[in-house]
Amino acid sequence: MPTRDNEAAPLSPFYLMVDEGKCIADSSDSAVTISEIIKCPLNPGHRRGVRREKLDLAVPCSNPPDFIFDRMSDCVIQSSVLKVLTENKITGFATRAARAAIEKTGVSLDVAELIVTGWGGIADERSGIREKERCSGCGHIRYTGISDPTHIVNPTTWDGSDIFMVWPMPKYRFVTQRFVEIVRNAGFSGMSFAQAFPHCAERFGGFYTRQTVTLCADGPSASSWKRV
Repeated sequence: MPTRDNEAAPLSPFYLMVDEGKCIADSSDSAVTISEIIKCPLNPGHRRGVRREKLDLAVPCSNPPDFIFDRMSDCVIQSSVLKVLTENKITGFATRAARAAIEKTGVSLDVAELIVTGWGGIADERSGIREKERCSGCGHIRYTGISDPTHIVNPTTWDGSDIFMVWPMPKYRFVTQRFVEIVRNAGFSGMSFAQAFPHCAERFGGFYTRQTVTLCADGPSASSWKRV
């Protein structure tokens, strides 16, 4: 199982914030999940979609958590979370308007999409992540997989934000000890923190399973994880 809390911590002093896997939301029936299609003139296999519209989620549990993740690893936070993060001057994030409602009752939730703006730089090559293929037709890039997760984060390229991403893994939310303590002390639900990177065969919450297999096997794809 992934290392947590005080066990061996390859990502120390940072953590990964992941979903608990207990209440994964899906797009509502009226949601626009893809608003722009990118077509490659050289390789039809590079065709992909980009979401420009606001998230519109159907939450399957009657008592929704404070952090709500969907099947694409997007995350919305309830207003109580935003209040605490703002009051404590957490850095490295912005919010975007979003919609969410409890699936069975239709009751709307006061949420906003959590957008990571903090920057951890490009993954250190000692992690094993290197550019493998770049398409001249559409800019699609593939990378080799992770061989040493202790070198994913390079502290010299981290901008000091409390929450940040490392390229080419924008769906992985790295956070500081300060962020962890504030969120835990507030008693928020829906998220978990780990200081070890998930192994290929392990479930790591929600959509992270499929991303992990991609990382360990063929490496991440920049275009499929495009920040929007």
